[in-house]
Amino acid sequence: LLHDVWGSGPNDVWIVGNAEIVLHWAGSSWTSVSVPTGSDLYSVWGSGPDDVWAVGQSGTVLHYSH
Repeated sequence: LLHDVWGSGPNDVWIVGNAEIVLHWAGSSWTSVSVPTGSDLYSVWGSGPDDVWAVGQSGTVLHYSH
């Protein structure tokens, strides 16, 4: 189950969901991003492609930067 989508532009889109699902669109294909949690993720947001945050179950907070 997918919960949220956020993007900084057409070549930088993130999706989060149940069972640690994190997908990233970089302009040509979706890739699965490995994350250090087994928690469901409910929301994703960032200030740009180098500053992306995801939050989820049990207070999980993840940060991604290139």
